[in-house]
Amino acid sequence: MRTLLSILILFVSLSLSLSCRNSSDVEPESKSSLIPSNDFNFETFDCDDCTYIVTDYKTDGKELNIEPGDIICLDSKVAYDRLLFSNINGTEANPVIIRNCNGQAIIQATKPGGISFEYSSHFKLLGDGGGSNYGIKVTTNTGFYVLMRTFSNQFEIAHLEVAGNNDGFAGIGLKTSPYEDCELFEDPARPWTMTDIIIRNNYVHNVNGEGLYIGHGFHAGWTGNSCPNVVYPHVIKRLKVFSNIIENTGYDGMQIKNGDEDIEIYDNYIFNYGTRAENGQNEGVLIGGPMTGLFYNNVIIKGTGNGLRMLNIGGNNDVYNNIIMESGKSGIRVDGGNEFDLIFDNPYLNFFNNHIINSGEYGFVIFDKRDAVRRFKNNLVINASDQLIAIGSQIDAIDTSHNIATQDLNFVKFKNLDSYEFELLPDSPGIDAGTNVSNFGVDIDIMRRPRPSGASFDVGAFENQ
Repeated sequence: MRTLLSILILFVSLSLSLSCRNSSDVEPESKSSLIPSNDFNFETFDCDDCTYIVTDYKTDGKELNIEPGDIICLDSKVAYDRLLFSNINGTEANPVIIRNCNGQAIIQATKPGGISFEYSSHFKLLGDGGGSNYGIKVTTNTGFYVLMRTFSNQFEIAHLEVAGNNDGFAGIGLKTSPYEDCELFEDPARPWTMTDIIIRNNYVHNVNGEGLYIGHGFHAGWTGNSCPNVVYPHVIKRLKVFSNIIENTGYDGMQIKNGDEDIEIYDNYIFNYGTRAENGQNEGVLIGGPMTGLFYNNVIIKGTGNGLRMLNIGGNNDVYNNIIMESGKSGIRVDGGNEFDLIFDNPYLNFFNNHIINSGEYGFVIFDKRDAVRRFKNNLVINASDQLIAIGSQIDAIDTSHNIATQDLNFVKFKNLDSYEFELLPDSPGIDAGTNVSNFGVDIDIMRRPRPSGASFDVGAFENQ
């Protein structure tokens, strides 16, 4: 009898403990040493130190005389429904800060959208006010969870938890749609550009659409978007997306389009993408439009589509030190057509030191027949259902060397793939088997350790120390 009573007490205690968990206790579903910790131990920000505390649906900076450097707060004690911020404008030197105070603030929207911004610039949306590493938590049943729309620009989003229940749409969206000003976007010169964006240290999970939805497609213009004539989407310049954890997305883990200058995507962790298995919407990361920039030190594991798909990109892209595993389709797929010209005089695509493992179709495949220099070096391509490395028949040339491509998982000698430990053992054939690509800007590994540490570069994302 005493034993039964003890078991009942233990069961009740565990149940209460679990029911009282908040998002500060939430951990990513996948366990790996490569997941960004995002553990900053923020001190609790006192609501008395705020310039203004949000209480209503709409916060209008003009009406409230919000000035550069002001701090707008979301109070942990207020039960927020959806929120709209309008005309929140700081300066580059003194941005307006929007943060939580007195603990974690929760936005639980009952109408479309969680948090939206319009006509705003030079601001930061930060969940750094204490109570959790993600001090602002956003949920919604429909629409975007967080959306930067209607000419919002020059902003930073950090330490948010976007917590879906496999509903709503995309987790964090950044785009001004052409229908918001048809006449402006009918100009092919693209008179408005989204610039200077930072998306970092966020946790986005269990959303029905994309984890991150950044920019528009249809760079060459299109009709049918509630505008009478052809419209041209804005481009993005100076974008950094890093240290985000993205799990269990219905569509792409991350979609980025029309970023034509200084784009950096790094240190992100994406797990279990494309759960709705809708073809063309189920990539780990989709990069499209005239993209140029760096894609490095990212981990993409388990999904129904391609791990990384590059579609109609503009050239000058460096893809290195990434781990792509268990993709339902190809690990890396590169497509290109004649939708628009390459945006550089001497374009290139570099793929260096990537792990591509257990691909459902090809390991690496390229169909982009446009004129560009293509290099594929120091990559580990292991176990694919189709060819390990496939080159489209209309492609003139691709510079491949110092790769290890094998269907034998045991040949390379990983530390422990079952627990996502991707380091090479000291006797791996990949040690010192690469070529030096430091002249292309690659001089670190996925752990940011210097390359090379031995006689030459190691093959794959890790450099044995």
